[in-house]
Amino acid sequence: MRSTLARAGCGLLLALAVLAAIEGLARLVRPAGRAAEMAAQQESRRWLVISREVGWVRRPGFRGTLYGAERAFDGEGLFTIDSAAAARRGRLVLVLGDSRTFGNGVPTRDSFPAQLGRAMPGVRVINLGVPGHSSFQGGAALRHYARRFRPQVVVFAYGFNDRRYVLRPDEADGERRFRSLARGARWARLARSLAVVDWMRGLPSATTAGERDAVVKQPLDLSTVAPRVSPEAYGRNLEDAARYCRRHGIRLVFLLLNDNPQSTSRLEGGARALREGRWEQAERELRPEVAGDGTFADAARLLLAELHTRTGRRREAAAAAISPRRFYSLAGGYPVRLDSDYRAITERVAAQQRVTMVDAGRLIDQHPAWYFDYCHFNRDGHAAVAGLLARDLGWLDARSAAGARSAAGSAVPHGTVGGLKLAP
Repeated sequence: MRSTLARAGCGLLLALAVLAAIEGLARLVRPAGRAAEMAAQQESRRWLVISREVGWVRRPGFRGTLYGAERAFDGEGLFTIDSAAAARRGRLVLVLGDSRTFGNGVPTRDSFPAQLGRAMPGVRVINLGVPGHSSFQGGAALRHYARRFRPQVVVFAYGFNDRRYVLRPDEADGERRFRSLARGARWARLARSLAVVDWMRGLPSATTAGERDAVVKQPLDLSTVAPRVSPEAYGRNLEDAARYCRRHGIRLVFLLLNDNPQSTSRLEGGARALREGRWEQAERELRPEVAGDGTFADAARLLLAELHTRTGRRREAAAAAISPRRFYSLAGGYPVRLDSDYRAITERVAAQQRVTMVDAGRLIDQHPAWYFDYCHFNRDGHAAVAGLLARDLGWLDARSAAGARSAAGSAVPHGTVGGLKLAP
């Protein structure tokens, strides 16, 4: 028995020695191009940290150029311009949202949460927007940050990323998905540390781009994909946020922000015609959107497939549902559901749950020049959003500070971002 164990132990040591030798050789022969690509990938994801609870959060201490402007996060992952507000006492507004709240394309001080803070000098405003976040992630962030900061008001602004596709239903947003993401992050870090992995697999294809967005010319049957957050789940996420805020005495505001109507006019027009049974009009609207192959082309493909199905053209329906490309990113693929459908859900939940709704999207839509892409807007657009919110929250700025709850939380434990557990 002992001799068997000894032989096994010697075999293991020999295998480890061989692996170490191969690893050393691989480090010597690792292509310079691969090393440069790895550095670029690390640069692309160094602003975020994977979280079991929220999927991903801002990396504490990050400083650098990100989404069109210089960004700086403090030791909790907050914008450094919000650090002082987080440390003070007084009335507080937390703004939860995606890249539009974060301020993609504008300097941090020009984002609407920052402009709202300047418009309401008696109130602290903290921007908790994270690019790529969905309403499910917003609900998890709400539960954490409300305990941490004890705000009087929470602004909740999601919808775009909820509509982006995932390749399988089990990749939809949820606790299981984010636990899996955290496990994958641990293995990815190990693999990236081994040069032998690079040597054996050679230069990666575009599909191994990590968190960096990658469009791959590979057919995808859109009838098999699912949105990150289905319409039903989106409604439940909003309802959960409303119930949570009501239980804890927090005023909740649903902030509506739209897709750029110049990018979605054909898509939405085709959808309306389809609902009304105007088949020829629907096809005239949808085909140019598909041909343009832009951000919303996959949503148009699915509507065109539905049109063919409803008119008895099964073969054409199957062909229409095939996209010539796949979009890989941490936040999912292209949108496959309509902005107007999720907007209607927000309006319904706001009415049922008696939640204040601020419709900033409708105002920005009246000024097309404010949009600089398919859903993000410039400084003037952010100023308009801040103005609407300031008007709605004027009562908060005028209220006496007496009795306001402290926003200073307990010490944040090591290995967390704002108290959120990170993948080790």
